[in-house]
Amino acid sequence: MIFEYQLVILAVGTLLCFIVKEKKGVFFSSILLLFFFTSYYISPIIKSIDPSMHYRYWFWIANDLLCMITLAYFAIKDRVYIWQSIYGQLLILPIPIIEAIRYTDRHFFDLSYSTSFYVSFIPILNTLVIILAFIPFSSSFIRYLKNKKAEEEAEA
Repeated sequence: MIFEYQLVILAVGTLLCFIVKEKKGVFFSSILLLFFFTSYYISPIIKSIDPSMHYRYWFWIANDLLCMITLAYFAIKDRVYIWQSIYGQLLILPIPIIEAIRYTDRHFFDLSYSTSFYVSFIPILNTLVIILAFIPFSSSFIRYLKNKKAEEEAEA
């Protein structure tokens, strides 16, 4: 259920960046939206064909790593802000590590030590990545307000 809200919030962030004509922000948000959307809608299919819970972790790990690679590629191509790509990758990087730990814990040690860690940190990290998608909109909006204030002061 949290993931549905994250998709909606990310779509709003993409739309807001589009409205303020923040092209690199739109591109970053769109990349995230694509990977979140893919993960959200393919996960039930993966879960239905993976009752032993092996492949779902590898799917999520691959999805996160592919997202990081895509962000890096488009940062190099100057389609995404380099700072946004770096921070996004730093926030995404722990997620596949946590998923690998969860897989190892669940299948090799048959313990539940990673459950609370897994359930807590992944939504937090995803939320932080979504907040990162709003920064270009926020900075454009703040610039707009400062310019408006400067225009009003110049008229007075």
